[in-house]
Amino acid sequence: MSDVRVLDQGAGLSALSVGRPASPSGDHLHVMDGDDASLCGRVDAEDLIQVHDLQWRDVPISLRCRVCRAIMQVAAPFAG
Repeated sequence: MSDVRVLDQGAGLSALSVGRPASPSGDHLHVMDGDDASLCGRVDAEDLIQVHDLQWRDVPISLRCRVCRAIMQVAAPFAG
């Protein structure tokens, strides 16, 4: 799973880049993993648009992808 690379970037989990789906129906923001796809695997890199000047820690919980949020909660203790 390429998503493990997100833990190796050294910037801290909450400082990760955020992307929004290119489709108009995509109303949640996602964590961008090492290959610029969504961490949850729901949005491919070519369909995920980076939201510049926004980091995961700044995204309101109501706008976060629930699967990305759950992965981040599980990964936090290992980011260490």
